[in-house]
Amino acid sequence: MIAQSEISIGEKILAIMALATKEVDKKKLSYDAVFSAFKKIAESNPDEFPEIYFSDFVGKAPYSKKLEKILFRLGSWGGISIENPYFRYLKVTDRVFNSIEDDILKSYGKDTFTKLKQLSDRFIEEIPSDKREN
Repeated sequence: MIAQSEISIGEKILAIMALATKEVDKKKLSYDAVFSAFKKIAESNPDEFPEIYFSDFVGKAPYSKKLEKILFRLGSWGGISIENPYFRYLKVTDRVFNSIEDDILKSYGKDTFTKLKQLSDRFIEEIPSDKREN
């Protein structure tokens, strides 16, 4: 059996967002709500997100420079898009939305998929339904 590789923090964040949006069939999530949800997830799962720290609120949401950099890189790579001129929504791209489950299972195995699914379920619970769109 081939050993599964370690999932990067960027892949983990993208997987959580994609699995969560797939669960509720809403591909767009409020930018502020994403930061708020990841703050709660990171604080309750520090071993999963050792690199993510949040400072005081910037506007309506907690701020993490590392999370912002990761989201920017995911946008550059084409995993998400940042919608609206004022960073109001993050959208998981159709390519990722449609293939995330198979990609995780093939690359990282069932244990990683199960852990990410649990985190994504918690993540989407933290995003109010009025902060999600298609």
